Amino acid sequence: MSKIQSQCLSCSLGSLLTEHRISIYKLSKTINVDRGTLSRMKADKAERVNIRDLEAICNYFKIGLSELYPLN
Repeated sequence: MSKIQSQCLSCSLGSLLTEHRISIYKLSKTINVDRGTLSRMKADKAERVNIRDLEAICNYFKIGLSELYPLN
């Protein structure tokens, strides 16, 4: 019998913000995504995120969704 490995998604928004030296507030204003949504994503507390918000974040950082939410 093989072991089932559990994989979870963890948002990399915090490290992206640090790497690009941008605040949640400025990112929110720039891409028109609610600041609360970004804060929850950064804290890995977001239960649902609008696909348009994910697209805006990925486009801003020029990354794919798999880089924003890599499998751990």
